[in-house]
Amino acid sequence: MPKDAPPSDSESERKTSSEVMTTGNNSDIPITAEQTDAVEQSKKSRISAKKVDADFEELSRKYFRIVSLGEKKPVFLPLELRDSLEKLARVSGVPNLAPSHIVINILKAFFDDNRELINRKLSGEKLRI
Repeated sequence: MPKDAPPSDSESERKTSSEVMTTGNNSDIPITAEQTDAVEQSKKSRISAKKVDADFEELSRKYFRIVSLGEKKPVFLPLELRDSLEKLARVSGVPNLAPSHIVINILKAFFDDNRELINRKLSGEKLRI
């Protein structure tokens, strides 16, 4: 072995920045810095059950109300989406709420939010929303 080569130049002793690890308290399993950041982030982003209930109540007031269907025409939805809407209707607590009511309320909100842009686009047409 030549005298000029440093003794710490072997492959087993070199580490890249992604290989630098710390160990957890009382644990022999190494934990990377990315894992500890994820744990800290998940603790910070926890939402209380009261907050979830309040947010769901707000969502319910906006979208989970029964509206008149008037004349009916079929609108086709993927089965998975329809099943999700049925679950939402069941947990909403609104009696007789159907997936159609939720879709109508969502679409009405969409048109309310985007009415001006849509009407500008349709300005040459004889159609307004």
